[in-house]
Amino acid sequence: MVDPFLDTVAGYGDIVAVFRAAKLVHVGRVGAHVSKLDGDLAETFAHGEYAQLVSRHVPHLYRSFDSPSDDPPGPATAGRWIDPDFAPRRGASMLGQVRGMWLTPMRPTCMEEVRCFTAVKHDWNRSDAVLDDALLPGARIYVGRAGRQTEVFRGRRVTLAGGAVQVFVPRDQVTLLRRNTVWVVK
Repeated sequence: MVDPFLDTVAGYGDIVAVFRAAKLVHVGRVGAHVSKLDGDLAETFAHGEYAQLVSRHVPHLYRSFDSPSDDPPGPATAGRWIDPDFAPRRGASMLGQVRGMWLTPMRPTCMEEVRCFTAVKHDWNRSDAVLDDALLPGARIYVGRAGRQTEVFRGRRVTLAGGAVQVFVPRDQVTLLRRNTVWVVK
């Protein structure tokens, strides 16, 4: 019998371990160092279920980022591409920047749809622009489905369903990300 979770995450690399609710439930790659996430990071995965992997080459992973209103990331025209050499300017706030980067293979076309399925609260990230990065093989990454989040936005309670695949790349592994391009979405 095929485990649907293992089937989902296996496309991103070699499975080292699987955790569910902070417990180690599966060991895949013998000889690799097993390292679970801090509790607050693990809780962002649906049911606390995620896998630690050694990555394969992943050509496209996407992440949104904020830019200060007085320092926009280039032309603020939805759907318009920004110079591929663009780097977020000083003051830009990327989700998870302190401990690593959160990415998704879900290509953004409508930011609110992506926000719902990746469960990114507005106060975490305004999502002014999107970075398209490639992940080189050999990175230690954590993969699972985004868990549900709830927020109050514009005076009403909103549930962000989650369910999209999310990838956490720890800070010491982000050098294995390579920029493809950056753009603004609507």
